[in-house]
Amino acid sequence: MRRLGLAALLLVALVTCKREAETEQTPSSEPVASASAPVAPSASAAPSAELVSKPMLWEVSTAGGKSYLFGTMHVGVEADHLPKVVWAKVNETTTFVMEADVSDPLAMTGMAKEAMLPPDRDLQKELGPELWAKTVKAAGGALPDAMLAHFKPWFVVVTITAQLMPKTQPMDSSLQKKAKEEGDKLAYLESWQEQVRMLDQAIDMDVLKDTVKNFEDEKRMALGMHRAYLDGDAAALEKVAFEPDEMKSHPKLYDLLFFQRNDRWVPILQQHLEKGGVFIAVGAAHLLGPRGLVAQLGKKGTAVQRVP
Repeated sequence: MRRLGLAALLLVALVTCKREAETEQTPSSEPVASASAPVAPSASAAPSAELVSKPMLWEVSTAGGKSYLFGTMHVGVEADHLPKVVWAKVNETTTFVMEADVSDPLAMTGMAKEAMLPPDRDLQKELGPELWAKTVKAAGGALPDAMLAHFKPWFVVVTITAQLMPKTQPMDSSLQKKAKEEGDKLAYLESWQEQVRMLDQAIDMDVLKDTVKNFEDEKRMALGMHRAYLDGDAAALEKVAFEPDEMKSHPKLYDLLFFQRNDRWVPILQQHLEKGGVFIAVGAAHLLGPRGLVAQLGKKGTAVQRVP
């Protein structure tokens, strides 16, 4: 199974937003502390001081000037472990573009509500004793069991993913903060509502069941993605993210998480790139493969090359 690793690479930033928002919904601070504080990290999730050896960074040249496409790993790699060239490009550009503004307080409260199951549903009952026990174990104590049972499958899957990655601040948010400090213009490719709708459609109960049934495989895949990202190995990352058999087995998930979004983003990015001076930060898998942003922009005649 590859789905859990994909969620980690693309969408875990939503978990950070959701956890902050839980203070709006929880009657006491104790459950919030349990949900927000990382559990004691396992060997696979231990913080790493290892630096990224080669960033997923591409230079884009248009008549308006140079811009940059940067592939992030939403969690698992500290932003200050990125090479200096990444920060230099954020510094030299004047517009910063990312997937969605998950720092928006309205997004936090909105996602908190959207992540909850209807009152008449309960994951513990729907999964049954065996799968529920596996789900609780996979979540690693990130949320109290009673709270976990009332979240939608997509949120539970992304929460599980977060436990497999080293405990870090979201890379995208750190880059956004730097751009804000420099006074850059900020722009977003989609709304948090669009991200939540896409997650709800793509990650259903069947995906959650597959995730917990194949948890060890998912763990190995997540770690493989993490290793490829640290090494700057785009080919290895693409191989893991777009495994052909998995894509054939789950075409809807890939279409919703990757391809439809890439297709929507390309014309928006072109408008920004024509002006030059833009730093674009999106999940790294969006840049890769024949339907990735790098390939699509290249086919449209835009000069794109990886920064050495």
